[in-house]
Amino acid sequence: MPQFYKSNLMSDKSNAVGVILTVFNGERHLKSTINSLLSQSHSNWILYIVENASIDNTRKVLQLYNEDTRLNIEFLSENISRTCALNYGFKLISPEVEYVMILDDDDILEPKWMEHAVDFLNKEEDIGVLGGWAHVMDENGNKYDAINAPAYPELINEMFSYTFPVVHSSLFFRKNIVDLIPGPYDINVSIGQDWDLCIKLSMITKICVLDKYSISWRRYDKSITGDPGNFLISRMDKLNSLTNGVKCAKSFQSYFKNRNRRGVENLAIALLNFRDGNYLKSIYRVLLSIYQSPFSIIFNNKIIKPRQF
Repeated sequence: MPQFYKSNLMSDKSNAVGVILTVFNGERHLKSTINSLLSQSHSNWILYIVENASIDNTRKVLQLYNEDTRLNIEFLSENISRTCALNYGFKLISPEVEYVMILDDDDILEPKWMEHAVDFLNKEEDIGVLGGWAHVMDENGNKYDAINAPAYPELINEMFSYTFPVVHSSLFFRKNIVDLIPGPYDINVSIGQDWDLCIKLSMITKICVLDKYSISWRRYDKSITGDPGNFLISRMDKLNSLTNGVKCAKSFQSYFKNRNRRGVENLAIALLNFRDGNYLKSIYRVLLSIYQSPFSIIFNNKIIKPRQF
């Protein structure tokens, strides 16, 4: 049986945030990550840690926080995939939690990010998922770049059909919305499970980016094909060009808004069908998308390709 520390939310249940942290061999940066959570100006949170059978000193680091009742730690006896660990974390969340966020074991949260996110979502009830800007830092914590997605809900929803414009651990979910997605992460997706989830969420709710920095995201120099960090950084130039074209595109968008949204939704469904091997359904959705929204495809002058999983 896994060792389990159970804790309770604060007596004030309103605006409660559940934070899921999966960790495997994270001894080097884990303390800084947890300390950045402890330093949040919004204090009504509970941390669900899935310790994924580490073989380093991760458990010793976690023992430093035994006295904080907001930490809910489960030690797994066997290592499982990152996707399964995330889904495991979701199953631990208390029903009183209103919002959920994901935290990697080497991220550093901005001190007021949780406060900004909760305040925004309390005011904008039609937004189901919120992301933030992110600093990019090297392995030693030196900031050298930034990921700043445009803060337009209608644009962000459509962007998920061909790129992932935010950092996974900057995302803030309404729990009642993300609970509508089975899993919620697809265990058949080994890389890009965050993108896959957001494509599905974009079909049922609005996704918005708040123009405030949420985290410092650590990127390692790895020569691994398909590394999520390299995948995200390689799309920053595309994201910048999209941001520059937002003002021009929005003047056309008011006229084509409803038709364009249906086209993008069908294109996203086509990508999911293609990934699952439903090629005829995928072709049908692509043709339907072109019929519903030919202007957006011509205007953007790009071919949208299904991602290889």
